Amino acid sequence: MTQPPSSFYRIKNADYKRMPWRNKAGYTTEVVVFPENSALENATFLWRASVAEINRDSSFSRFPGYDRHLLIIDGRRMVSMLRLG
Repeated sequence: MTQPPSSFYRIKNADYKRMPWRNKAGYTTEVVVFPENSALENATFLWRASVAEINRDSSFSRFPGYDRHLLIIDGRRMVSMLRLG
């Protein structure tokens, strides 16, 4: 397994990768991903940090095997609608 870098480094805005969601309901700006150059499309990353811009109500994309931690940095609120069964 690849180990994360042992020293700190600066992440510049120019290094961020901004991409539209597949469902067109928003955008994701990937701030950092590990290992570097991992592909979001086929979920080859171990972890990542990103900022989402949500334009309308939508379901989350599925990333089986990954835990999500959400923090609202701007806006009013998010409401989760669990679908059971």
